[in-house]
Amino acid sequence: MGLDDRAQRRYVEQLQPHFSDPLRAVGFLQAAGTAGEQAIVRGGGIGGRADHVWMAVTVDEAQLLDGTRGKVGGVIKAWPLTAARYTLEPRATTCRVTVEFHDDTPRLLLEARTRGAGNGPLLAALTEV
Repeated sequence: MGLDDRAQRRYVEQLQPHFSDPLRAVGFLQAAGTAGEQAIVRGGGIGGRADHVWMAVTVDEAQLLDGTRGKVGGVIKAWPLTAARYTLEPRATTCRVTVEFHDDTPRLLLEARTRGAGNGPLLAALTEV
């Protein structure tokens, strides 16, 4: 079992109690463009609230939860999984995740570390939507 698999298992164990449906995948993300910064997020964070977020995906829903200091906080945003388009842009050590909603909701620009961070299953799940 690789580092990414162990991290994903820990993420799911940490977040599953917050969901009634089984989690397909979980990731720990931050605002796009802040991968090299320590808790300094341009523009006031994600949704103006969090430096880092957990993104959890069930069979039919996606949620962002506050992930400040690695803890599981309150729900920032929840939406039907198919209510958005997900674009992934691989970079050297991260993957930019753009979530564009099919309504007037502003898009989300997030970034996931890709090396040993446990985010691989989440990125794979988003490509399947």
